[in-house]
Amino acid sequence: MSNIQKLEHPVVKNLIFKLRNNSTPPNLFRETLSVLAKILLLEALKHEEVVLERVETSLENTVYQRLKEEDFVIVAV
Repeated sequence: MSNIQKLEHPVVKNLIFKLRNNSTPPNLFRETLSVLAKILLLEALKHEEVVLERVETSLENTVYQRLKEEDFVIVAV
């Protein structure tokens, strides 16, 4: 079980508080769950490989990092 990580962030704790609170209205519960899912996704992908790719911006052409997206699939459940 060494792959289990506990996310100890005040924002995450606050979101979980809202999810556990019986007085949280359904629309706020769904919104909170969506925000928490995005944070967890960011945490899960923080060690993923990135590749350098040329990108055209409004100011200049430059090289920047992007996720090597062909290595994974994200499925909403």
